[in-house]
Amino acid sequence: MGWNARNKNDSKRLKADRGTVGKTAVIGVKERGGKVAAEPIPATDANTLGGFVAETVESDSAVCTDAANTYGSLREYNCDVVNHRAGECVRGSIRASSIEGFWSLFRRGHYGIYHGVTVKHLHQYLTEFKGRAGIRNMNILDQTTHKARPTDGKMLTY
Repeated sequence: MGWNARNKNDSKRLKADRGTVGKTAVIGVKERGGKVAAEPIPATDANTLGGFVAETVESDSAVCTDAANTYGSLREYNCDVVNHRAGECVRGSIRASSIEGFWSLFRRGHYGIYHGVTVKHLHQYLTEFKGRAGIRNMNILDQTTHKARPTDGKMLTY
């Protein structure tokens, strides 16, 4: 995550062009109709991405990705690719829109509510949005009960 350099004071700008300079990469997977796993990662190379997928995805699962080159390490899975550059959003049952919807909500939260997301606490913001994604199909009363249950009888200190 990172702020747009043009909005920073000149003394705080990283003297670099556009792109990923000064930003932290995050990775995520989403089970269709199910849970989300997401975390900050130190690098976006094939080994790091493959390691995350190996830890979070069952080996017999079908994996849908976009056409990024770093997903080449996912060959051992039943991996299908959606090529966004060719204007392809979905091909039959192959689509990556589930996790893209999660990232869209996470970005909206970052821009709209949580303006000061830092690398130190990024994992906590991801946990918050993963929890929201997990209870999105509940009605509001069940969501409130689900969120309040872990605090029952406990003093909140932080």
